[in-house]
Amino acid sequence: MSQRLEGFLAGASSATNLNQKRCVHSGHTVSSRAEKLLRPGSPVKSRRHRKPGPVAILLWALFLFSVSACEKEKKVSSDTAPDSRNAPAILFLGDSLTAGLGLEKYQAAPALIQKKIDEQGWNLKVINGGVSGDTTAGGLSRLDWYLRKENNVKYLIIGLGSNDGMRGLPVTDMKENIRKIVSRTRNFDPQITILMYELQTFPSMGPDYANRFKQAFPELAKELNITLIDFPLDGVAGKDELNQDDGIHPNVEGTRIMAENIWKSIEPILAKDQ
Repeated sequence: MSQRLEGFLAGASSATNLNQKRCVHSGHTVSSRAEKLLRPGSPVKSRRHRKPGPVAILLWALFLFSVSACEKEKKVSSDTAPDSRNAPAILFLGDSLTAGLGLEKYQAAPALIQKKIDEQGWNLKVINGGVSGDTTAGGLSRLDWYLRKENNVKYLIIGLGSNDGMRGLPVTDMKENIRKIVSRTRNFDPQITILMYELQTFPSMGPDYANRFKQAFPELAKELNITLIDFPLDGVAGKDELNQDDGIHPNVEGTRIMAENIWKSIEPILAKDQ
């Protein structure tokens, strides 16, 4: 094989390899050598004023094949990857029970709810707004970060209060923080559906405090006209086999039951809007 023919084929190989590595978004990558050979008025073409030879035809064929492959790759990517960025969102604003402390992300309750939504074929995305150790005051301070147009929040599920109770914070302060969360959400978008966990605290806080804490949630639900989700840890709290070593946070199986409890309350509401 002549040196000139080897040079031509090297240029063709370079163009094909570059395409296999990356299809550039703004166009299709071709080696600089191949580009010179293919450019109208190039020295190779103009010098002899003759029809393209077999090597030039081969270069064109390789170039067109690479372009076709790139277009096919881009089409498959856009067709097979669902874009949920603009889907209506369910925001779980909570603490470690929402975040899934001690679990993988896909094992947390919001992720399990997302799986159930996907099984229904509903166009909804779940935002896990859980932060371990957060109180109602902390949730209130973070709320604006989630209430942004690009998040497209249509449902807010308030799962805060457990850490207020564990720290013995005033129930009146907890209730006021929840009022502000609801008020701020409605000021942002009055069409957002708001739900809230019914929570309980440990009896070690004293019967009077525990009772006032428990009653705060149904009282707020009635006052603010929001939907109350039954105690999500029903059947889980107090059972060693369903909780992690700290006896507070549910393990994988306990979280699965927790997600089932939540789903029973929210599924009819979500279904009505589909």
